[in-house]
Amino acid sequence: MTEPQTIDVTGLPAPVVASLRHLVDGLRVALPAAGGTPPVPPHQLSVEERLRLFNEWVNAPRPPAPPFVDDSRESIYEGRGE
Repeated sequence: MTEPQTIDVTGLPAPVVASLRHLVDGLRVALPAAGGTPPVPPHQLSVEERLRLFNEWVNAPRPPAPPFVDDSRESIYEGRGE
């Protein structure tokens, strides 16, 4: 049996650690274990299973969105003389 490997996440914010765990879990599912069976191609999954995987992807945590950017004509030319 192989020894478990660890990654030092000291000092990282909790959401980043959670995202890393989610990424590793996804990789474990997507990549077959040594000597294991490869994942089932999406076209061979049932409709319900594809829908479940899609919903998991849609509802997965995302990085924070950038702050609002006002790119209106008024803001671009603000302060310019006529």
